[in-house]
Amino acid sequence: MSFPKQVFLTMSAICVAGYYPLEAWGPPGALSAAVAAGIMATVNVLAGYAAIEYSVSGSMNTFMKFVLGGMGIRLVVMTGALLLLIGVFGFHATALVASLGVFYVAFAVLVLGPIPAGKHSLPQNDNRSAPAPDKLAQVTSPFS
Repeated sequence: MSFPKQVFLTMSAICVAGYYPLEAWGPPGALSAAVAAGIMATVNVLAGYAAIEYSVSGSMNTFMKFVLGGMGIRLVVMTGALLLLIGVFGFHATALVASLGVFYVAFAVLVLGPIPAGKHSLPQNDNRSAPAPDKLAQVTSPFS
């Protein structure tokens, strides 16, 4: 399944799971704040995905510009949107920030989940063998 489909399924699952608790027990405006947070987080993660997909076949400089520069731009835009929603439009701040955190954690798990443990290290050269214990005394240091 493609990553954008996984993102939309995850967003849908969070919305379905959170609808009733927010509607029944949440403060006024919590549901609209959660929806806004979901939209913000989804656009953010898909923009990051698009930056990686666009730049992965290019040079290392292009990749770093799009991924790291894009991350900085997305951070500024997300901060501005958060301040705008709370300060100008009067969204419930706690519900907005908490919902943004829930979506962020879910999307982080979605992005990082497929990385198998131990596969991120450099490959080892198995053709080398360690010197035998009796040969260790003969090994000299280049610094001595």
